[in-house]
Amino acid sequence: MMIKTLNELGIRMDYHSKKFNKEVENIKKSQTELKNAITEIKGTLEIINSRLGDTEENINESEDRILKIT
Repeated sequence: MMIKTLNELGIRMDYHSKKFNKEVENIKKSQTELKNAITEIKGTLEIINSRLGDTEENINESEDRILKIT
C-alpha cells in the first residue's frame, strides 16, 4: 500500500516537473520574442530620430537662406 502510494506520488511529481519545465521553456521563448521586438523598435526609433535631426537641419538651412535673401 505504501509503495503504491509512493509510486503514484513519484508519477505525479514527474508529470508536474515536466509541465513546469515546459512552462519555463515557453516563458524563455516569449522573453526572446519580446527582446527581438524591443530591438526592432529601438532600431526604428533610431531611424526616426535620425530623420528628425536631418529635417531640423534642413529647416535651419532653409531659414538661413531665407534670411540671407531678405
